[in-house]
Amino acid sequence: TIRAFVNAYVHPADLSGTMSAADVARLEEQLKALPREKEILRVEIRRPDGTIVAATEPGLQGAATPSSAEFDQARGGATQAAIGPAADAGAGPGAFATPTLLREFLPLTVGGEVLGVVGIWRDAVPILERLDQMRREIVIVTLTAGLVAAALLFLVFRSAQGRLTRQTAALLESTRRDPLTDTLNHGALVALLAEQIEGARADGRPLGIALVDIDNFRLLNDNHGHDAGDQALLAVAATL
Repeated sequence: TIRAFVNAYVHPADLSGTMSAADVARLEEQLKALPREKEILRVEIRRPDGTIVAATEPGLQGAATPSSAEFDQARGGATQAAIGPAADAGAGPGAFATPTLLREFLPLTVGGEVLGVVGIWRDAVPILERLDQMRREIVIVTLTAGLVAAALLFLVFRSAQGRLTRQTAALLESTRRDPLTDTLNHGALVALLAEQIEGARADGRPLGIALVDIDNFRLLNDNHGHDAGDQALLAVAATL
């Protein structure tokens, strides 16, 4: 998703020189599409010296950022990720509404040279809660299997492992789906589109994309309620 965003909206000149106010506004307007509550909280595009080029938080353009081991590794060309307290976020000015963050630094490389770094800060609390839940399930399954006769131990373990695998697969799939229509959500769709574009470019084949909208959808919600709007979305999704 980040690769597709950078290829579409960030130019090497944005990272090497001073951007105009209009260019900063354009880039930050596009960045607003990336944050999601309890998911991505902030995105910063930085130069290698740590200066913020643009960010999802307004007013950070041009601000200096604290040095961190992860950022230093990223500007050396290595992708970095770590979970830690919000007080040690390594981000630009401003607080986060969560105690724990997953911070990621992705180098932007052109011709082998790192021209910038994309910093992403995610809410780590839901991630850790899911991990704790999986740990509890594993412990329960393990204790239950320990009480089963030796002759049945292998079958019980295989069943438990299969259940955990299905739950993990269902959990991963749920993060890619819209809960109402069960179609791909924004992040999954952008990632799929990026793969298709790169594949089409490599194969030298055309790629068709349809942008579909519902006429007067806001009027439908205003006049008939959001339940009617949800039904319309479900009907359109089923038709497509």
